[in-house]
Amino acid sequence: MPTYYIPSMGYVSDVMPYYDSTNKFMIAFLHEYEGSRHPYHLITSENLTTFKDEGEIIANGWNNDSDKAAQHHWLGTGCILKEDEKYYSFYTAEREGELSGYNKQEIWRAESSDGKTNWEKVCKVLSAPKGTSGNEFNENEFNENEFRDAQIYKDDKDTFHMLVTTMLYDGSHNYPAIAHFKSKSIEAKEYSYEDDDINTK
Repeated sequence: MPTYYIPSMGYVSDVMPYYDSTNKFMIAFLHEYEGSRHPYHLITSENLTTFKDEGEIIANGWNNDSDKAAQHHWLGTGCILKEDEKYYSFYTAEREGELSGYNKQEIWRAESSDGKTNWEKVCKVLSAPKGTSGNEFNENEFNENEFRDAQIYKDDKDTFHMLVTTMLYDGSHNYPAIAHFKSKSIEAKEYSYEDDDINTK
């Protein structure tokens, strides 16, 4: 018998694990199946050999708001964490295609009281700073069409740090980079950009 999780439909993509004493192992993932656009699915486990399927927790789209719905055409990788008895997900919201005047990828926040149910999409947190529309970029600007996969942690001074996978333009080429942002509040509507980015040039 396999000791790993197999969904009843489709397959698991881009696992986002988290552990706490209440829910033990929480493993969110992008659920891939025919016709899907990567909704967030959740499984939980106490021992990583047996798993409970908690179902879909963050869906595509947005009720009663066509612009937010368009930004949530696809969902992309992010992270889940707990702070002050509330669970948070920082996830990638992605438009279909590249449209002038819009960010293809942005970081948004969702919240839940128990981490398993009642997840609510709340607000946009980040888009690429200093970006321009379309595919023309100025030197030392991030590519707003490649801005995703947020990871967040809290340091020993109670500051939250967010790392985002992106591309940095140097005047002639785009290079992979990690953009660094921070905030004193996990629920800040925007995290401040720190000009200390790591790139692979």
